[in-house]
Amino acid sequence: MSEQTNYINLDTILGEKQETVKDQVIVIQEAITPITPTRIVDWDSILSEVSYKLPKGYPTIVDGVFTERDEIIIINEALEAEGLSTLPLPEVDKAKLIKKYQKGFINNTGTKEGLVMYFATQETEMLNQAANKIINNTAIQLKFDVSTITKERYDGVPKGWAGTKADVVLLNKSTGVFSNQDKEHYLNAISSAKYIHDHIGVIDSNLIDRGAIFNTIRKQAKTITKDMKVGLDEDKWCPGDIYVYSAPPDETAIKAITTLNVGKDSLNALFTDKFAAPKEGKILAISLKEAVARGGKATSFRKVLEKGPDYPTASDLPPDLGRLKDAVTQINAFKKGLKNSQDMLSSYGELSDAEKSLSILARSKKYQVSASTLLIVISNTLKKALGAEYQPGLGKDKVKKISKALVLSDKLLSILTVAVDSFLNEVYAVVYKVYNNSRENFISSLKTGTYDISESKPIPKANNTVDLGNSVETLLKKANCYIVAIDLINNLSTKLKIPKTFTSLANQKNPFIALAAFAMSQTGLSPSFYKLVGSDDIEKIGAAHTEFFPSDGILSLPPKTKIKISDTTKAKGIGTSFTVSQYQNKKEINKYIVDLGFLYSGTSFKIEINEIG
Repeated sequence: MSEQTNYINLDTILGEKQETVKDQVIVIQEAITPITPTRIVDWDSILSEVSYKLPKGYPTIVDGVFTERDEIIIINEALEAEGLSTLPLPEVDKAKLIKKYQKGFINNTGTKEGLVMYFATQETEMLNQAANKIINNTAIQLKFDVSTITKERYDGVPKGWAGTKADVVLLNKSTGVFSNQDKEHYLNAISSAKYIHDHIGVIDSNLIDRGAIFNTIRKQAKTITKDMKVGLDEDKWCPGDIYVYSAPPDETAIKAITTLNVGKDSLNALFTDKFAAPKEGKILAISLKEAVARGGKATSFRKVLEKGPDYPTASDLPPDLGRLKDAVTQINAFKKGLKNSQDMLSSYGELSDAEKSLSILARSKKYQVSASTLLIVISNTLKKALGAEYQPGLGKDKVKKISKALVLSDKLLSILTVAVDSFLNEVYAVVYKVYNNSRENFISSLKTGTYDISESKPIPKANNTVDLGNSVETLLKKANCYIVAIDLINNLSTKLKIPKTFTSLANQKNPFIALAAFAMSQTGLSPSFYKLVGSDDIEKIGAAHTEFFPSDGILSLPPKTKIKISDTTKAKGIGTSFTVSQYQNKKEINKYIVDLGFLYSGTSFKIEINEIG
C-alpha cells in the first residue's frame, strides 16, 4: 500500500487537573512566598548550538542512550556553558572502528528526487556497491562521477542540483556509519532507480530531466489552462517529478502547442501510458514517492480554494464559543506549566491570556455570570503573583519580561482550581450540546447524498469531573471541525473557487469525488503519469513499485457508499473515510481508500489516499 498525503501538522495544549478542595472560597489569602524567578534555561538556543556543531546536525541515540563520545563532548560543552549538569562519557576503548563522516546528508525534496534521477543514469553494479556500503557501513571509497549533475537538468526544485551533488560526494567519500535516516534516504532512491533499470535500462543523463525543459513543458501547460479559464497549476496538471525522453524535446515547439488534451498535437499527447523507454517524441512522467510519507506543510482550504465574493463568513465557532475555547485552552496550558517551576512566568502568561479572554466573554449574556466569577479569582491570583507589575490583560509576552514574581501557595492554587472547576461544570452541558449539534448537522448534510454513515458515534458525555478542562477544550475544537467540514462540503461546488474541472465534479457527482480527484490529479485534464514508490528497507535494496494514472482515468463513488466518520477523544480532529474506484474505458483498474480529515487548526483539512493493493 502506498500513500499520497497533503496534510497539516497539528498541536493542542493539554493540562493536568489540580487537586480540589471542598469549600469554594473567592477571597484570595496572603499565603505566598516571594521569590526571584529561577533563571529560565534557553533550551532552544542550546539545541541550535548543538545541532550546528554536530556533524550530522543531530546526535546518535541507541535505545535511548547517547552513544558517540565525540558528540557527547559537543553536547557537554553547550551544557557547561549554561551551568548545567553534563552527560557521562563512554569509555574510549569502546569507540567505533569506523569514524563518522564530517557532514550529514542534505534531505529535502530536491535531493530525494535528484538522487533517483542520478542513480537511474548509473550502472547497476555501481548502485549495488553503494547499497553494500550503506547497509554494511564499509569504508570503501566510491567513484560516482558528479559532473553530470548540472543545474540545467536538476534544478526543478531550487538548489536541488547542489544538494544532490553534495549527497553523492558524501556517499563517495564517507568512511562512516550511516544512521537509519541516512540509509532510508539513499536506499529509497537506489530502489527506485533499479526499478527504472529493470523496466527501461540505464538512462542517458541527457534524457532524464527535472530542470529547464521540464519547467518549459509545465509552464506551457499552465499557460494553456489559463487560456481555457481552468486555473490548474502545474502540479495538479501533472504530478510527474521527473521526465524521461526519447530525445530532448524542442522547447520552441513546446511553446507553440495551444491545446491541452484535444487531438494528437496536444500537450498531453506527448506523454506515454507505458512504463518503458519512450518511443520517438514521447515523454514518460514519473511522480516519485517514498515508501513512508514524510511530514510536510499543508494549509487552509480557504487559501488552496479561493473564496467567492459572497462567501459566507460564519464558518467557525460563534464568537462567544470561540472565546470560551481560547480561555479554556489557556487555563489548561497554565495548569500544565505549573509542573515546570523553571518556567513559572510562562504559566502566569497563559493565565493572563485567559484573563483577557474571560474579560471579553464576561460581556456576553450567556456566559456573563460564570465568566465574571472566574475572572475575579484569576485577576486576584495574578495580582498576588505579579505584584506591582500586574496590569489587567497584560498578556503572555509582557508577563515573561517581568523581573520578579511570586510562587503561589498550594492553598491559593486550590482556590483557583475550585473556581475553574465550577466554571467548567457550568459550561459543560452547553458545550456538549454545541458539539453534538455540529456533528448531527454534518451527518445530515451527508445523508442528503444518500451515503451510509451508520458506523458514526459521538464522543460520550463525561461522567465525572476528572480532566474536565481538556474535555471542554476537545469538544469545542471538534465542534469547530464539524462546522468547517459542513462549510467545505456545502460550498465546494458553488462559493469556493476551484479549477473548473473540480467544480464540475462537485456538481455532477459530489464533493468527495472532487477532493479525491484534486489530490490524485485525476481530473480529465492531466496526461498519463506513473507514481514510482521506493522502498524504505534499510537492510537490503527493497523492491519499488509503480501505480498508473491514465489521462482518461475517472473516479467513482456510488450512492450508498459507506462513509465512516472517525471521532474519538484521542484524535485531534474528525475524519471521514471512504473508498473510490478508478476507471479507464469503463473498466475498474484500481481502488483507493480516501481519508479526509478536518483538523483542530481552524479551516484546515488533509487528504490522504492509499491504494488498496
